[in-house]
Amino acid sequence: MSRVAKFWERETDGVRCTLCPHACLIKEGQVGLCKVRGVRDGKLLSFVYGRPASVVSDEIEKKPFFHFHPGTRACLSALWAATYSAPAARTGRSRTPERRGARPTFWRH
Repeated sequence: MSRVAKFWERETDGVRCTLCPHACLIKEGQVGLCKVRGVRDGKLLSFVYGRPASVVSDEIEKKPFFHFHPGTRACLSALWAATYSAPAARTGRSRTPERRGARPTFWRH
């Protein structure tokens, strides 16, 4: 399921994604560095809307805001994205379905 993304600007030679510091200039039919946003019909689409890669409930004590409500839980979620290109990136090896060997299904014509 794709959805028109937020945080983008139309430019003369494509669409500028402004969600992250990479500020990708994406042309029609192409995807950005993250591989989860692309341009179709002149609009930037998010291909991962409503498709979390992970949803976890953890003890609040594991988080940086452990002092907020001790003894409670925090709900964490993550989406597919490949915004780190350094090989030593903490979770870079599993950030996109392509890197895990799966064929991406979110960019079909």
